[in-house]
Amino acid sequence: MESHEAMKRCFGGYVKGKSFVSWFSKKLLKSKEIIYMWSRPHDDYSETGTKSDLDRLEETIILSLSSTESSREDSIAPIVYLEERFNRVGMDLDDIKDAHPIDLLKLLSKTIKEFSDLTQTASLDLGDNGRIDNLRAMQKEGWEAIRAIFTLMKKAERSAQSDITK
Repeated sequence: MESHEAMKRCFGGYVKGKSFVSWFSKKLLKSKEIIYMWSRPHDDYSETGTKSDLDRLEETIILSLSSTESSREDSIAPIVYLEERFNRVGMDLDDIKDAHPIDLLKLLSKTIKEFSDLTQTASLDLGDNGRIDNLRAMQKEGWEAIRAIFTLMKKAERSAQSDITK
């Protein structure tokens, strides 16, 4: 999906009989023309200056990724923030280097065990006092474990496929 397609989907629909474009333009203090431009294909912003906030965020992350002083985790922090803000989980699908499937499966087992320990602690907290102590930290650790499990599963799958084709 390209950014203009995402924006078009976001701006589609109606609020109280008015198109989302009208509603968004009023709420975002932008003209309807700008809102429409954000939802159309584009190659060059130099003439119109209509780069959407989504395009700006993408450019910011790309610049941060290209910096030798920023870690990948720090560079994509805005994406992780949005995922957490809207109760979504994004997965980092890094390419596999020279990982052996057995090593990946061992790491996957370790990560699943850590996640199991986390859920057991949460369960004990709920049983003891009806709430989870340190919920925010536990949620963060849980999402990190879910991301790691998914990434490791994908890496193991890719590694196994590359072994099959050899």
